[in-house]
Amino acid sequence: TDLPSVTVASGGLATGAQSVHSPTTDAFVTRFNRELTQRTQSSYLGGTGNDFAYALAIHPASGEVYIAGQTSSTDLPSVTVASGGLATGAQSLKSTGDDAFVSRLSFDLAAGDFVPNGFAFAPKLNVPLSSLQTSDPAQITGVAGNVPVSIVGGNFAEFCVSGTAGCSCNVLPFSAAPSTVNDSQYVCVRQVAPAFTPGLAKTTLVVGGGWADFYVTTAIPFVSCNLDIDGSGGAPNPITDGLMLVRAMLGFTGTAVTNGAIIGTPPRNTWALIQPYLNSNCGTSFLP
Repeated sequence: TDLPSVTVASGGLATGAQSVHSPTTDAFVTRFNRELTQRTQSSYLGGTGNDFAYALAIHPASGEVYIAGQTSSTDLPSVTVASGGLATGAQSLKSTGDDAFVSRLSFDLAAGDFVPNGFAFAPKLNVPLSSLQTSDPAQITGVAGNVPVSIVGGNFAEFCVSGTAGCSCNVLPFSAAPSTVNDSQYVCVRQVAPAFTPGLAKTTLVVGGGWADFYVTTAIPFVSCNLDIDGSGGAPNPITDGLMLVRAMLGFTGTAVTNGAIIGTPPRNTWALIQPYLNSNCGTSFLP
C-alpha cells in the first residue's frame, strides 16, 4: 500500500496515474532514469479484483508505456478525457472469469490523456529546390496535461508551438529538440525541400500517442527544347540542325552526326557539345 512515490523539485510527492492501492493484488509500473540510480515515477494499475502484469513495451517516439496482463477486476480504471466523462476501451465489459487486459500510460506514468484528437498537415507540392517550407498550423485537442512532442525524419526539420492560431511560435520557437504541448495549442512544422527533382521529404510530428506527416515535394521543371542544335541563333535550320537531329535519331554518333552539317563555327560544333545539350534540354538519351 506504500509503493514509493517520487519527491519532486517543488516539494511534495508526485504520484502516478493510479496512486491508491486497491484491496487486492495490483499490477504496478516503475520508471527509473537511464543509469537506474533514481526512480522517476511509480503507478499502481488495477481495480478491486486481482491484477497481474505480464508484458510491457515502450513506444519508441512518445515514450508511452503499454502493459498487458490478466485481471479479475470489474472496475479496471478508465481515463477521464478532456471533454469530460470516461473513455473506455474496445471491450468495456468484463466476462464472468478472468480477462486479459491492455493499458497505456503516459511516458511519465502520470494521470492524463496523452492521445490527441486527429490532426494533419497539408502537403507542400512542387516547391522550389532547397526552399524552406512551413506547414499550416494544426491545433492539438483532446489531451490533458503537458504532452510530449517530438519530430522524426525530414530534411533539417523543426517544429514550434503557438498559443494562438497560426505559426507565431510564441510558446516554443522552432527547434528539433523534444518538448511538450498543451491542449488547444497549435503546432507548425518546417523543413527544407529536396535539392533535386523529383524529390520528396517527409517529416513526422509525434504528439503523445498520435502523429501526422508533413510532405514536401519538388517536381521536374518544365524545359523548353530549342532545336537550334548548333546554337547558331535564330530559327532551327533544316539543312544543319534538322540533318543532325535525324542522324542522331537514327543512332549515329560522333562525326557521323556533324560531318557536312556544320556551317561556320557555331557554339556547338561537335557531337561532344551537341549530345549533352539535347539530353539536358530535350529529354533525349543519346549516347556519347
